[in-house]
Amino acid sequence: MGDQLQGLVQFERVPESLFNFIYLIEAAPWNRGRRKAVNNVVGVLFATVAQDSLDVGFDGFVAFRSKTVLKDHFIKKYGAKVLYDDQLFFDTAASRKLVEEYLGGNHD
Repeated sequence: MGDQLQGLVQFERVPESLFNFIYLIEAAPWNRGRRKAVNNVVGVLFATVAQDSLDVGFDGFVAFRSKTVLKDHFIKKYGAKVLYDDQLFFDTAASRKLVEEYLGGNHD
């Protein structure tokens, strides 16, 4: 499993608005549901984007559009907040918590 792709995130820095925008975040099929081969793939991916936002001076702000069925999950499990409709975001506190939990420490 060491050389297999476990998940993927595509994001862009949006410096004029001071946030990162996630276009795509996916765990590999074998890392979804209750019988995951590798745990916390999506958490690590969110934390990586959050860390990037902290590193480049965006104060951890990260925005993304959620699939309807996952919206509540992203809010409860990862601390996302609703911007409007299906648009969610992480603020500074949520991003720092993601980094602490999934990357193992305060990295800002």
